[in-house]
Amino acid sequence: MVVKYKGQKYYLSDDERGVLRPAEIVEYHELIHYCLNSIHESETTRNIVLETWMLIEYHIRLALSEAFNLLQYDNDSLDSKYELLPSNFQTCLNILRKLLKNQRTLPIRPRGRSIIDMDQGLYKYFSENYPDIFNEVKKIETEYNKTLFPKHILGDNYIGQPQYFLFQTYHDCYQNVSLVSHFSYMDDTWFDKAIRINNARNVAAHVFNPDKIYERLGINGSDKFALCKNYCLDLILDMCGIKKCDDDVPIDFDFD
Repeated sequence: MVVKYKGQKYYLSDDERGVLRPAEIVEYHELIHYCLNSIHESETTRNIVLETWMLIEYHIRLALSEAFNLLQYDNDSLDSKYELLPSNFQTCLNILRKLLKNQRTLPIRPRGRSIIDMDQGLYKYFSENYPDIFNEVKKIETEYNKTLFPKHILGDNYIGQPQYFLFQTYHDCYQNVSLVSHFSYMDDTWFDKAIRINNARNVAAHVFNPDKIYERLGINGSDKFALCKNYCLDLILDMCGIKKCDDDVPIDFDFD
């Protein structure tokens, strides 16, 4: 999706897993650009940081709601992002980080199960003349699977049908590939930036001295206010997965 805002075109990553409906995607992107506009027009460092933090916090809650499929429970009286998730920013961030770290270490589910298709007559012949052959093949497959997936074997259950060899049952402990792909931009740097803006927010919520806020953000220079504003604008684009586009790219929505 491509939008135009303040004369600049941006590419907004679509919801790859189809969790958000089109209207929700538009609503979310409108929220993003509302916050960008508020930051552009803000005249205080404190407001800039608080606006940035609120959007990043919302993005994290939305990510968790998508990851755990909580949005299916949303209605007029329930907002899963705030009523089913912890109230603390750092707690939500830790859950998201732990979830992605765990998923990224899991093996990818095999594409399919190789099976031996067998004619009914041949199966009958094997059963009558080589009754142990199925147990032997089962042992070989179990040995193979325990070598490749030692932590994911549930048992040695034989679940075959007459025309197939189907032996092994597994734990469902494979990587959710679509989830890992959808949140691939959330690397260690992304989480470090989330922690930094949260630290700056904690200062901004209790003090009015902008120098203490700049210090938490690591901002130095002759015009710290302008640097802070640009830092927060870039942070939103980066952490919400928004990229600038060339001028000749057709737009889907015009927010100007």
